[in-house]
Amino acid sequence: MRPSRLAILLLILLAFWQMSHYEPLLPERMATHFDGAGAADGWSSRSEFFRTNLVMVAGFGLVFMGIMALIHRVPSAHINLPHKEYWLAPERRAATLDWIGRQMEWLGAATLALLLGMTQLTIWANLSGSNAMGGGFWWLFGSYMLYMTVWLVALFRKAYARVPRQEGA
Repeated sequence: MRPSRLAILLLILLAFWQMSHYEPLLPERMATHFDGAGAADGWSSRSEFFRTNLVMVAGFGLVFMGIMALIHRVPSAHINLPHKEYWLAPERRAATLDWIGRQMEWLGAATLALLLGMTQLTIWANLSGSNAMGGGFWWLFGSYMLYMTVWLVALFRKAYARVPRQEGA
């Protein structure tokens, strides 16, 4: 199994553990939304909070894992890629689309990690009794933005912007 897909599956399992472990410890009415300063400004029931999180985690996980299967079915005319005539030529199409699919899976794993982190911060805010998220949000969000920046730079550097030089050219 590809490491990117394994990461998604492990994060989904971690989300299920996180929810099953903390659910009995939390109050019935939970702070579930926070303003920019970290103060609670939205509430829901505990069951609604966990149901929403499970749907989001499972949904995102399935979408990002499904991209790999779906991308191979997309006609080349609908793929926007520099020098796509070269990169989507029959002899390179599968490898090109596999690489793009793996990159999307890594993006999915990072997004799931962000969701799990946000869930954990929400859990801690409710367990503390303060109903305040604190500064953890900005650290988590900044880490995700840093990852996205590195991911995008790597994607654009590799993303088939140049066609390899032909021997003798």
